[in-house]
This record gives sequence, structure tokens and C-alpha cells, in this order.
Amino acid sequence: MSRLSRQNRRGRPEKPRVGGSRGTKGAVYVEFLIVFWPIFLTFWVLTQAAGLYSAKLIVMHSAVTGARAAAVVIPDDPKNYGGEEMNKLTSKRRQAIERAVAIPQLASLSLGMSEVEFPNGTSYGPGSTVVVHVKTPYYCELPIAKWFVCIAGTRILEGRASMPVHAATYEYPE
Repeated sequence: MSRLSRQNRRGRPEKPRVGGSRGTKGAVYVEFLIVFWPIFLTFWVLTQAAGLYSAKLIVMHSAVTGARAAAVVIPDDPKNYGGEEMNKLTSKRRQAIERAVAIPQLASLSLGMSEVEFPNGTSYGPGSTVVVHVKTPYYCELPIAKWFVCIAGTRILEGRASMPVHAATYEYPE
């Protein structure tokens, strides 16, 4: 290299460049970091909210399934439940209804064990209505987003359904 190549147009020696375009070298990376995290968090929050609302639909469906099962199981033949009294919510009949409630909830791994309540009593007759109230914990599992959607990491989802009891007006033969 000639000596002239290191001089500027006026013939003065050029200062050596350190860093070239100093101050803008990492600008794209910094801009990426500034934009990425809010978009990433928004995606996680929307995904967690979608999971929560689909689980809510599952819990509501399991309440309807429980009410339908109760409408049939409560007045069913006592032989099928170890001779337990007909038209009453006894332990074996309750277990059958709770199993019916649990089956739809297998669709979501984020749902915990359900609590099944019968707010309108334990005795039913022809024309009466059975009400099934289901409470199920939903565990938010997505990192960071669970604190925005579920606040404490868990939400209790509730579903309620009612059906007329199809009670027989006759006694089952033995």
C-alpha cells in the first residue's frame, strides 16, 4: 500500500478506525429483543387463555353428562346398585354419577379431580329435577402466562346442569 492511501484528501494522515460504525453495531439485536418479548408473552397469554376456556367447556360438558347420568341412575333398578334404595342418591349411585362426570374431563390434562355436588337434595321422585354442580381445579402450566391468566397458577372452574328425573312410578320386579 502506498502512503497516500492512508491519507485523506487534504493530505493529512487518517485516524485509524475503531469499530467502524460505532453505536449502531448491535442496534438490530437490541430492537429484536425489545420487540420479541412482548410478542412472545402475548402468544403465551393467548395460548393459556385458550386452554382455560376450552377446559371451561369441558367442565360444563361434564356437568351435563353428570346430570344426564343422574336422571337415569337415581331411579334405576336397585339390583344394579347392591339393593340400595331407589330414587335416592346413595353411595353406589353417587359413584356411578361421579364416574360419568370424570369421563369427559379426561380430554384435558390440566384439570384436577372434580367435586360433584347435588344442591337440591338426595331424594327424587317422578317429575323432580336433579341439579349437578361440578367444581374442578384448572392448573395453568405455561410459564409466565399462568400469572397473567390464572393469577395464582390455579383456577376453579364450575359447571352446573339440571335434568328431569325419569323416575318410574312402579316397583322393579325382584
